[in-house]
Amino acid sequence: MLVDAIKRMITKALRWASRKNSTTSSAQTPPSGNDCASIRQESIHDVLSEGSDEAWDIIDPTDADQFSHEPPPGTRGDLYLQVGRSREEINVLSDLESCPLSLQAPYTTLKPSDRNVQFTGRQKLLDYMETVLVPRKESKCELNREPRRELAIRGMGGVGKTELAREFAFSRQHYFDAVIWVEAEEATQLSEGFELFATYLGANTGQDRVVSRNIAREWLNNPTKRPKARPKDATAPTEGDDGAEDTSNKKASWLLIFNNADDLSLLEDYWPDNPDGSILLTSRNLEAQVGRLTLDLEPFEREEAADLLRQLTPGIDHTLPQNVQASLDIAERLGGLPLAITQIAAFITKRDKSLPEFVAFYDRYSVEKLANDRALRSRGAQYKHSIFTVWALEGLSSNSRSVLQVLSFLNPDSIRESLIRPPFPPTQVLPEEYPMDEFDFDEARSDLSQISLIRRNRDDGRLTVHRLVQDVVRSQMKRPRMLQMLEFAAFLVLSGWPTAFLQFDHDTATWEASEDLLPHIIKLKGFFDHYSAEIESPEAHHNLARLLLFAGWLVDLHVPPLAAS
Repeated sequence: MLVDAIKRMITKALRWASRKNSTTSSAQTPPSGNDCASIRQESIHDVLSEGSDEAWDIIDPTDADQFSHEPPPGTRGDLYLQVGRSREEINVLSDLESCPLSLQAPYTTLKPSDRNVQFTGRQKLLDYMETVLVPRKESKCELNREPRRELAIRGMGGVGKTELAREFAFSRQHYFDAVIWVEAEEATQLSEGFELFATYLGANTGQDRVVSRNIAREWLNNPTKRPKARPKDATAPTEGDDGAEDTSNKKASWLLIFNNADDLSLLEDYWPDNPDGSILLTSRNLEAQVGRLTLDLEPFEREEAADLLRQLTPGIDHTLPQNVQASLDIAERLGGLPLAITQIAAFITKRDKSLPEFVAFYDRYSVEKLANDRALRSRGAQYKHSIFTVWALEGLSSNSRSVLQVLSFLNPDSIRESLIRPPFPPTQVLPEEYPMDEFDFDEARSDLSQISLIRRNRDDGRLTVHRLVQDVVRSQMKRPRMLQMLEFAAFLVLSGWPTAFLQFDHDTATWEASEDLLPHIIKLKGFFDHYSAEIESPEAHHNLARLLLFAGWLVDLHVPPLAAS
């Protein structure tokens, strides 16, 4: 209650100072420094004298000299220090309200070198973002009153969220007076971003990041911009100018971008109250879609991904039919993931490989041999992750990691959740760390969905996972663990077969459920063929043989198109 009371007192102080300013500077001339200090002291005194009785146990508002960071006898030290910081904020923020800081527009925290000159595609998405985020102007100077414009770009790591947001910021910056880009992956990045902006506003906060944050928020809540200064050599008014220099501040439009905001709770202290601004955030977090418009970013389509690969490998003759086909094959194997396309292009260039050579290399080694390559492990200026670090697999819980490991051996496009969900027969030995009950499984699955490593369709209970995620997960498993999870995946698929074992059921009611397992069986067969010599369990080979037997019957008797393919 006390902390809430203090916050209310600070808010009242700022509002009082703003009203005081409006009555003492009717000629649009800001008060002098002495007047500012006077207004600040009066506003603090008046508001604190109206505060709750609890505040009097902490600090005497009538005597500024009595304030110190040493709590008086009989008071709680932690609360006293909190009030001490709040008092410092009142001092600075009251200065800001009574002597408002304005922005010299246009302004952006992005540097020209931050732009990705090789950005391609996504034009329809950029146009959609423009309709959502760009303010509609009533005239050249006045902005319409409309609900705050918010948009979240959500998707798995490496899908291009940051690049799309950055391209929007650069290509549409002329619509805004200020474009503020803030990295939001960690609390320190947020505070540094707001401190940088507060410094540009001209605030001297004494390196206090809490004060810097609040100064930046105050400007966002009441944004003003300074008029452009007339050139010194100007002898005549410009077109549309009446000859009188405009010295008044104007309302400013702004775009605030929170990049990589996966922990949404970190944004609470930085979220502006002003409903007139535009906020764009990028996040893997499923909860980012709550309460705002959301753009679920998907990987590139095959053709679009192939075009990006060709653009990034200019030393290759892309008019040759074999290179055109190989670029499509690579795009398909990488699942259209922009980060993977970019880094594989660097690998191809560095190793001086042709595109068909890389297809053969990838088919033989997948990502196992790529894991140690510097071109893929290095962190570039545009993006700090590689395809081996972007999903932070090492940070997953043991249960979540085990579920993802099983999923890496199944067909990625459509996995019936009931196929991998407990409970299992009491006699079945589960891999270490695999969820043993439904509660643990639901928690593991939710963790994976939360950070967009898998997607779940609630209506039909199906899961999807990106092919490249599967490849990276398998590459990070030690060989004994990988063989164990492969054998367990075969057991799960066999357990999901809808007919009695050792006989084929001609009941058409089971055909659909049986056909649903065919892509998984084909995928498993490829792994068993590759690792057959290392799989020592006779039961595992027996399970696969039974799956292939039933699959053969189904394809031969009931699914002629599959048999032909």
